[in-house]
Amino acid sequence: MRQTTPNRLVPIPGYQLQRRDRPDRRGYGGVAIAARESLEVTTVERPGQPVAGSKLESLWAQIRAGSHRVMVCAVYRPPGLTQAQVTADLDELEEQLQYVRTRHSGPVVIAGDININVRSDTTASARFRQLLHTYSLQQHVTDPTFRSSGSTIDVICTSHGVTRAGTLHCDYSPHNWTRALIPVPDYRPK
Repeated sequence: MRQTTPNRLVPIPGYQLQRRDRPDRRGYGGVAIAARESLEVTTVERPGQPVAGSKLESLWAQIRAGSHRVMVCAVYRPPGLTQAQVTADLDELEEQLQYVRTRHSGPVVIAGDININVRSDTTASARFRQLLHTYSLQQHVTDPTFRSSGSTIDVICTSHGVTRAGTLHCDYSPHNWTRALIPVPDYRPK
């Protein structure tokens, strides 16, 4: 979508759409979170300036389900081939995580395309795994998500366990869908 595309042109019945369009206005893209209309969703802005050189796109939202609050981040990291680009993007994600974790004690979910094959033995994947470990997050997607290379570049990371996680074939993208079921105790949707 472009910044000029209204949400009404992307109907998802029963869901509200929060989005952060690509800031450069050159094309389509960005990140979004779709949440059931019955849930209270509050966008959380990042304070301060982003890390220099980072192209990370993210949208943080606090989703309230009954008395439970879950912080959700939709993330996209453009493919960056240099170590400096990867470092800047992961430094930016770490600063955002620091901000969220010091202000929110409930579950945290990060989901999206990070363009780092988390199943490889590269410096980038090791740095990403270390970042998850530092903030007590677990990556739940284990199957390939980008079909042409067989790599796992789309992630769902949580601070709490999931009951199921996996991938589904997507007919209109080279990426598979990723999904995870995250239990929220004592919550019954309307």
